[in-house]
Amino acid sequence: MPDLEQELQALADRRAAESSGDFDAVLATARSRRQCRTTAWSAAAAAVVALGAVVTLVPWSDSGSAPAARTEGPRTDPRWSSPITVTPETARPGAVVALRFPDDNGRGIAFQLAKESDPSKVLYYLTSDWGPGREHTPTWWPADANGGWVDVGINGPGPDHVVVPDTAEDGVYRLCTANAAIQVCGLLTVRR
Repeated sequence: MPDLEQELQALADRRAAESSGDFDAVLATARSRRQCRTTAWSAAAAAVVALGAVVTLVPWSDSGSAPAARTEGPRTDPRWSSPITVTPETARPGAVVALRFPDDNGRGIAFQLAKESDPSKVLYYLTSDWGPGREHTPTWWPADANGGWVDVGINGPGPDHVVVPDTAEDGVYRLCTANAAIQVCGLLTVRR
């Protein structure tokens, strides 16, 4: 038994000597890993705080050329607070009509024309003369043809002038802004 006791003591001493050298390395590795985790969590928390600050403080705006999405239907009923007033209300194809707006109504120069009986099917796009004091020739084109307009912002009551399309059939049409944040409309009757 003394041999066994001596062997166990030698083994214990050897393990103690081995572990004392490794223990410092184990501690250094543990400290390094803990420091990396702390740094990673701190960086992630800082990124979340920065993103939250950006979302909260930056005013978001639509600077693209596409019109803003609408969540409500066009305003054509005179009981709405912001309809377009069309003068004259009845016009022949090729005639110029004047459009007036509430003072606070922002809009572009683009308008769309659809039958009142099927307002979701746009038949024509029109551009205005940009209002008083501006020189731009009003124009129009069928909705299924290629066309486009300058992205210009206009405010004020107008009048803006548009041309009734030469090919428009007789009937009642919904004339709406085509590139405004809030679409507003008025009614136009085309009669030959």
